[in-house]
Amino acid sequence: MSTQTPNRVAISGPGLKKQGVVVLQTLFIALFTLLELRIRDGVGIVTGLV
Repeated sequence: MSTQTPNRVAISGPGLKKQGVVVLQTLFIALFTLLELRIRDGVGIVTGLV
């Protein structure tokens, strides 16, 4: 038995640039900070902000 895997289309392009990485990091930090504020009524354990 042989199974054929579908050919995947390679994504062409340069990928994420430094600006895109900075934006994603900022969004993730903001998301975790907001979640921590909702759960704990303060920040510090998850995000490390004091």
